[in-house]
Amino acid sequence: MSLTAREPIVQLENAILDLLRHPAPFVPNPPECTKRASTVLIIRVRPSFEQQATSTFVQQKHGFCPSELSERLENVRRFFENDWVKNGDPEILFIKRAARAGDRWSGHVALPGGGKESQDASDLAAGVRETLEEVGIDLTETACYAGNLAERVVTSTWGNHVLMVLCPFVCLLMTPGPVELRPQPSEVASIQWVPLRALLSPERRTKELINISDRIAKDRNWFSRAVLRSTLGKMTFSAVRLLPSESLHCSSIDGFLPPDRSQIPIKEAIRLVLTGHEALSLQPTEQPLQLWGLTLGMVADFLDIFPPGNNSVKLWAYPTFTNPDLRFILWLVTFSLRRVNAKDALANGGREKLSAVDDSTATLAVHDLSEKRESQNSVGISGLGLGRPNHTRLVSTMLDGYFARMHWAIALWLALRTIFGTAMIALLFKRLKRRPR
Repeated sequence: MSLTAREPIVQLENAILDLLRHPAPFVPNPPECTKRASTVLIIRVRPSFEQQATSTFVQQKHGFCPSELSERLENVRRFFENDWVKNGDPEILFIKRAARAGDRWSGHVALPGGGKESQDASDLAAGVRETLEEVGIDLTETACYAGNLAERVVTSTWGNHVLMVLCPFVCLLMTPGPVELRPQPSEVASIQWVPLRALLSPERRTKELINISDRIAKDRNWFSRAVLRSTLGKMTFSAVRLLPSESLHCSSIDGFLPPDRSQIPIKEAIRLVLTGHEALSLQPTEQPLQLWGLTLGMVADFLDIFPPGNNSVKLWAYPTFTNPDLRFILWLVTFSLRRVNAKDALANGGREKLSAVDDSTATLAVHDLSEKRESQNSVGISGLGLGRPNHTRLVSTMLDGYFARMHWAIALWLALRTIFGTAMIALLFKRLKRRPR
């Protein structure tokens, strides 16, 4: 059942106040990794048609991010007291990253953000700077700080090494009018405002199909990758198909217009199709906007604060394969593990904490191990560590151990295929020998 515009406003105010009262703890870097990155989930409220002319900017009484909790709460409460806010439609800003060679998140739907640099005083400062650089919004002038989400240790899916600590923040735009957006051509292909109702709608939930042959056999030639793709199939990930209310495309980037198909050599066209890049011939405006992977994990964390029925477990399912044989073997190999992980997750006050994952990276949920066993700011090598202060039981992430089992499933599947293929060849050879000449 779809929500009216008024319902998300009430839920949004309660969610932001809850975030401010229960901030996610700081997660230090593991010994083998020094990189930190920040993203910002930017929320605006679009006034109704009747109130657009009378809506006014809500001044930050205590500045962008006051040090006192009471002042942060007052900023938010003053904002939601406005009539145009009460009758408005909340929206979240997403970007589609520009296509860049060597970038593991090239072309993905994401939140504004990037790596922390030496001039950044804090993780939040890094997110504010990156937002200004990527989309042109100065949050210190137009928004108020609305809390942070659980920090995550990002690891490689297939290599199992730590890449960074990811720090998601939430900011609330105080202006009713349109904010000037300036997408940075080298990093941003387009910017979208997506209504919160569309994210909460079950009808928008779908799957993202990813060709992983390039990841597994990246050092092989294109023919080997095509053969691997035809046998493994694709991986499927939970996704939400976005329905923007407003979009801005960066028309100056390469690839804004599709290439002239008549100019593509036949050999290159065949290679693109065999390696799963047929979508490259579409214009950016024609490609579906799919929210999945790391960004879906952060958005799911935010939606998990909303009332029961809108929590993140409905946006998420275990990654699997399109190949039916491999999918069955993976289901069988991970059956007991998934039951144990689900039981551990449900022990966390009835709320499931999910790890985000895509075809090349995963984020480990950080949960409280125990006040007796570890200090509040420690992170275990297994990825278990800190959660929000009001959820303090020991839990395992839903993906804990899943990819190790996936490796076993692929190896078992390849072995069975090899045995079956060898047996069929031997049987065929035997029958051919018995045929009368």
